[in-house]
Amino acid sequence: MKLLHLLKSQPDQLVQNIMKKSCQSTECKEIELYATDVNWDMVVEEIFNHDKVICWW
Repeated sequence: MKLLHLLKSQPDQLVQNIMKKSCQSTECKEIELYATDVNWDMVVEEIFNHDKVICWW
C-alpha cells in the first residue's frame, strides 16, 4: 500500500510521530503544500498514484 501525507502547515511533534508510526509498515511520501514552489500538477498526479491520502492541517 502507498500512503501520501499532504501537509498544509509545518507539522508539530504529535503529527510527526503519527506520520512516522504510519510509515513503518508501508511506502510513504510527504508533500509540503505550505512551500512556496508547489508543483500542483505533481500533487494531483501523486494523489492518484497512492492508495491512501491523509491531509494534515
